[in-house]
Amino acid sequence: MTAPAAGAPLVLPVGQYLGALVPAAGAAVRGHRVRVGEQVHLLADGPEFEVWSLAHGVPRLAGLLPHDSAQLVRLARAIDPAEVERLLAGLAGRGLVALVDPADPAGFAGRHRWYSLLGGLGQQESGNCGLGLVGSPPVREVSPRVYEFWSLAPLFADLSAAAGFLAEAAGADPDPEPAETDPDRVLTDVVGWLHDLLCVSAGWLDVRLDAGSAR
Repeated sequence: MTAPAAGAPLVLPVGQYLGALVPAAGAAVRGHRVRVGEQVHLLADGPEFEVWSLAHGVPRLAGLLPHDSAQLVRLARAIDPAEVERLLAGLAGRGLVALVDPADPAGFAGRHRWYSLLGGLGQQESGNCGLGLVGSPPVREVSPRVYEFWSLAPLFADLSAAAGFLAEAAGADPDPEPAETDPDRVLTDVVGWLHDLLCVSAGWLDVRLDAGSAR
């Protein structure tokens, strides 16, 4: 992934989309429901929901360009840039968006975890691994390393723990790559992979639940 501009945090959406709220058949949409932890938030239909949706990234750009606020402004062309920044700040204040320093992701990673959607389709002819629906072409192909994260991360309490496991597992390989055994480096990589998965709804970010709390 291309490095973001100095001091520019990555924009990462938080929460599971539960669908539009329509009070009755034929009625206007009242908003969009997004669950974060044990709380359901209502996002206003229109620019607020659009900004949250665009925070997931778009497939043609994920992994190629940094997904920071400047990128979000470019994607939300129909919304005034100042309004995008205002909405982004409001979403961040409600915990629906995380603004993450890619050079120092530890705080974010310790407070958030990953849940996977779609199905794993295994290795493809390209050598990458497919995500999608069984019996259909992959909606996204990712590297085996990203596929490993996608497969295993839901088992861990937070992103830091998932990255630590990936680093430990890589250390058991006969000829490990040093960068793949360094937990801090792996965590930086994990944060860089997230939009590649989020942009095709291959999962969602949620807050870390305290140990022992009910989901």
